[in-house]
Amino acid sequence: MSKKTRISTYHPIDFRLVFIDNSEDPSVFREQVDRFFIHSFQKTKVNLRLPLPVHKKTVSDLMLITKGSTTRLSGIEKHTLQAGEFLLVAKGTITSTIDMSDDLDGYYCHFADDFLEHAPFLLDMFLDPNFPLKLKLTPQEQQRLETLFHTMHELYQQPPSLSDKFKLIPFYLQTILAEIYQIGKRTKKDIVDKKTKLTQAFLQLARKHYMEAWPLTTYADRLSVTANHLNKSVKANMQMTASQILNEIIIQEAKVLLLQTDLTISQIAGQLGYYDVAHFGKFLIDKPDQVHPSIEK
Repeated sequence: MSKKTRISTYHPIDFRLVFIDNSEDPSVFREQVDRFFIHSFQKTKVNLRLPLPVHKKTVSDLMLITKGSTTRLSGIEKHTLQAGEFLLVAKGTITSTIDMSDDLDGYYCHFADDFLEHAPFLLDMFLDPNFPLKLKLTPQEQQRLETLFHTMHELYQQPPSLSDKFKLIPFYLQTILAEIYQIGKRTKKDIVDKKTKLTQAFLQLARKHYMEAWPLTTYADRLSVTANHLNKSVKANMQMTASQILNEIIIQEAKVLLLQTDLTISQIAGQLGYYDVAHFGKFLIDKPDQVHPSIEK
C-alpha cells in the first residue's frame, strides 16, 4: 500500500481557473484573491460550473442570502439557504455548491486566516462544535449585515491605486464576524442535552480522525460511552447512526481522492481502510450504507 497522501485542496486562484468561467468580466477577481474576495450575486454574474464536485479550500467563507435560494454541502450536512439566512464554512471543510436559483441575491465572501491577524479569536467560532453554522436572521440582523457587506464590497471594487482599502476591509470583516458571533449566541440553545453534547463531540472527533480508520469502539472509548449508546445518541440528533456518519465521511473522502488525485482505486481503497478493491467498490457505489470494515470491529 502506498504512503498516505494529503488530499489536495484548492487555493482560490486555482478554484477560479478550474470551476469558474468569467473570461468576459475578468474584473470580478481582483488583487489578493487568495487572501480575500467578496462577490455580490446580482451585481456581477459569476459563472460557476454547477454542480461543483466535492472539494476543500484554503479559505473560510461566508454567504448571506437576501433573495432566491442556493444549496451547499458542508461536511456531511446539506444546507438549502433562502432569504434571511447565513452560512459559515470553515477552511478545509469538504464542500460543494449544488445549485443556485436564477434570482439569487446576497453576498459571498472568503478570507484567509491571516486576513484577521488583528482579531484571530474571531476564527474560534468556526471550530466550536456548538456554534450553529447556518443562521436564520431577524430582519434587523439581516439589514445590519447587508449594510456591512455592501460597504465591504464597495471598498473591494475600488481600483488598486486606493492603497488603504486592504487596511480598511479587515475591520468590516471583523465587525461582520462579531455580529455573527452575537447572533450565533442567540441562536444556539442555552441548555444542550447530553445526547446533543455527545453527538457534537463525536462529530468533532470524526472530522479529525476519520483517515485513521478507527473502529467505532475507539470513538466510544474516547467519549467514555459504549458503541451502542453512541450510535443511539447520534441517531437521535442526526437521523443517522454514528457508524453511518463515519461511512458518509469516508465516501466523501473517496470522491475527493478520485476527483483530485492521480491515485488508483486500489491505492484509495488502501488509504481508507479497504484492502479488497471489490468490497470497496460495493461500499462506494452499490451499497453506500453498509458498514466500513473498521467501523464494525
